[in-house]
Amino acid sequence: MNPLTPKKTLVVKDLCAWYADSQALHGTSFHVEPGEVVALLGRNGAGKTTILKSIMGLMGKAAGEVRYGEQPILHRRPDEIAAAGIAICPEERAIFSTLSVSENLMLPPVIARGGYTVEEIYTLFPNLHERADAGGTTLSGGEQQMLAIGRILRTGATLFLLDEPSEGLAPVIVQQIARTIQKMKERGLTVLLVEQNLKFARTVSDRYYVVEQGRIIDACTSAELERDPERIQHHLAI
Repeated sequence: MNPLTPKKTLVVKDLCAWYADSQALHGTSFHVEPGEVVALLGRNGAGKTTILKSIMGLMGKAAGEVRYGEQPILHRRPDEIAAAGIAICPEERAIFSTLSVSENLMLPPVIARGGYTVEEIYTLFPNLHERADAGGTTLSGGEQQMLAIGRILRTGATLFLLDEPSEGLAPVIVQQIARTIQKMKERGLTVLLVEQNLKFARTVSDRYYVVEQGRIIDACTSAELERDPERIQHHLAI
């Protein structure tokens, strides 16, 4: 574990959230221990992304409790939540077309010591090094995902919210993303992962929560899932 990485637990308790008058989360509760990779699984529209947005302060209306370590963060501004050590990699990746790969990579400010250096990021993702001067949106979808993850690794954040990092990517890129998450875990970092791809999630996750209609309806460890592989699958079937 990186000695600079603080041991902070994420606690979400009775979390509710709304889009205008439509309630999307209905009393969601779970926790993520330091150094864990925890997956939120569920179908499209289940509320998984809304959970990440609520943690990050990106929902206009939310209630309940979210704590990171000793800090209550639910009603803090997104920049204050980022300064507390939380970073989000959104599903849409948010790569800036007018900036080069290297400029995109350097965009977020460093909030704490212990983040990845640019050299370490290029070692994780050699494609980015090769295309450092290219426009950010000229990259393939897989390379853009690498850039989106690499960009937040620089910041020194200790909790990473990854929204569907495997979606739409070729299997070889998915494997590379999985190796990156495993290396983040080896470094003592904490990851909350939103996924529909159970096969991918099983390669990196310690525990799983199943989200359905804005509620946690099941939870299990990787060992429990190994003993009962069908336990979660029926919740994800279309």
